[in-house]
Amino acid sequence: IYIFGAGHVGKALMLQLAALPFEITWVDSRANEFPKAVPENFTMVCHPQPHELLMNAPDAAYILILTHDHEVDFEIVSTALAMARFAYIGMIGSKTKKARFKSRFKKLGLSDVKISAMHCPIGISGISSKKPVAIAVSVVADLLTRIEI
Repeated sequence: IYIFGAGHVGKALMLQLAALPFEITWVDSRANEFPKAVPENFTMVCHPQPHELLMNAPDAAYILILTHDHEVDFEIVSTALAMARFAYIGMIGSKTKKARFKSRFKKLGLSDVKISAMHCPIGISGISSKKPVAIAVSVVADLLTRIEI
């Protein structure tokens, strides 16, 4: 699992995923956002261009995008969609953000099939809370419907 974004939702997600048997690469361009200590199954990576790390992500990785910046999100999602080799690409955001991104992806020449691989808003449906812990629980629940542990 690759998590892009070490803000409030990223930190809440870390706490939820700590006890699960996943190897997680946690990426952010801001080193000061990472907590001092992380669970053993987490590897923190600070990189000025987070989307570049997708080149090293294994095929069939699960990509979770929840950064502090819509443009950073766009770079990560568009790169992941173009690569078309990941098991899951999920991004935090509203239906409006999803529609704007889809329009931009089409202008870049991405096919509808590739664009349809993006899951936004991230997590299971039916949870409308904007609280970081609720979003994190929703994301983990969604992952557990997709990954057998």
